[in-house]
Amino acid sequence: MNSVSFVPCILVLFFKEEHFFFGFLSVALLDTVAECLKLLTFGLQTSYSQVALRFTTSVVALTFVFYIIRYRRVALLRAARTVEHDKSVYDKIWQEIRSDPEVQHQLQQLQRVCSSIPKPSIRPRQTKTLTKEGAPDAQVGANGSGPLHAIPMFRSWLLCILPSGFLLDSAGSAKPVQDPDQLFAQARALNPILKHKAKGLALHCRGMFPAIAGPAKFLQWAQAAEDHELRNNIKWSKVKSAQRAHEKAARCYRCDCSLLVDLCRSCIVFCSVSDICDAITMMQDDPEIEIIRVKNRLSDDYNSDSSCGYRDVGLNLRIRNATTLRLEIDQHVAEIQLLLQDFAQVKSEEGHARYCAFRTLRAE
Repeated sequence: MNSVSFVPCILVLFFKEEHFFFGFLSVALLDTVAECLKLLTFGLQTSYSQVALRFTTSVVALTFVFYIIRYRRVALLRAARTVEHDKSVYDKIWQEIRSDPEVQHQLQQLQRVCSSIPKPSIRPRQTKTLTKEGAPDAQVGANGSGPLHAIPMFRSWLLCILPSGFLLDSAGSAKPVQDPDQLFAQARALNPILKHKAKGLALHCRGMFPAIAGPAKFLQWAQAAEDHELRNNIKWSKVKSAQRAHEKAARCYRCDCSLLVDLCRSCIVFCSVSDICDAITMMQDDPEIEIIRVKNRLSDDYNSDSSCGYRDVGLNLRIRNATTLRLEIDQHVAEIQLLLQDFAQVKSEEGHARYCAFRTLRAE
């Protein structure tokens, strides 16, 4: 292929997978047609061997693109078959949940509660403060007003082609954290604080936590809080492993560690959708909690193919109190997952292993 063809090839690398395949295929086709026309038009005027070589190179590139697309489609098909049974089980549970008129009303209430939370203008990320509170911003951020933001189309184009984290977040007051060691240190420091918040939510909203052993798979925190043995039998969420964090950063975020907003996480199980609504409302009323983003996977609009049929409500948040300010982790974004017991009941280690295989085949 000629040198001009490499420009669109490089540009499509910054877009989504389907855009990359479409762009690469288009470039290969156009380049092959162009070289074919050159061969027919100028073949007698120029060196036949040079034109033929360029034409052959274009055909080889086109064949390579078709092979890559075919290989990728086979991998995606294998991934879907790996979790086919799990997805059917989760889909059946979801249909049973939705069939109850009372639950339908609760799901509508959940949708209203989630819609009341402002959507972030850009993707949440881990940041560190650059300017002191009340001081003027040194630079123009993603939500600021400056030359780049006066033209929305220009800025949107920059967000597509520039590396993640190039533009500042929160009106220039914060800079993305790219050091994974710093992120893990913050996550480990924030983990007990997030656990304390999760306990409060579970206590007031009838929440449960997974049990390590015993006949009951989940334990009501209202009971476990008063019983030492029950408290020791709770399986608390841990900080995401370094291996999985590096995999996710490389596969999903182009090695931008600042987009890992689920290193510190917690999980609460509820019996009903109304309890989940109460938990979200309680977080909204908590002055120490800033909800950054909510993902309502208990919505009919959510496509569960990417999660193998599994559904929950995920919230990204920051905790700002005296302790997090003193430890300088008030900017760290954590995650709380709110699960329905019907979905949590069928989760298993074997199912998680299949989901990991599904994720690997999809390069996620």
